Amino acid sequence: MFEELKKMQKSRPEQVDSGQCISQQEYVIPVLQALVKRGGSGRIKEILESVYDMLKNKFSKKDVEKIPSGYDLRWHKIVHWAIFTMKGMELLKNDSQPGIWEISDKGRQYLKKKGL
Repeated sequence: MFEELKKMQKSRPEQVDSGQCISQQEYVIPVLQALVKRGGSGRIKEILESVYDMLKNKFSKKDVEKIPSGYDLRWHKIVHWAIFTMKGMELLKNDSQPGIWEISDKGRQYLKKKGL
C-alpha cells in the first residue's frame, strides 16, 4: 500500500517542480480524518473545507493558485487525483453517491494503523 502512496506523487496533475506543492500522499490522512469527523462520509465541498482547515498553514503560493484552465485551484485538483488513487486502494468506497466521498473499512484500518 505504501508503494502505491509513493506513486501518487509521480502522477500529479499540472506537473510542477517537486517540493512546490503538497503531494497527493500528504492529503491521504487529512481526507480520511475529515471523513471520520463527519461520520464516515461527506459532500466534496465539506471535505475540501475540512482538509483546507487542517493544511492551510502548509500551503505554498503554488498550491492555492488556479491551474492553467482557470477553473480549479491546484490543491483541489491534486486532492481529486489523490481521491482517485485512494478509491483504487480501497481506502474510500467506489460506490458512493455522486458528489459524496465515503471512507471504507480499509480506510478506517489505515488510520488506526497510523495511530489516528
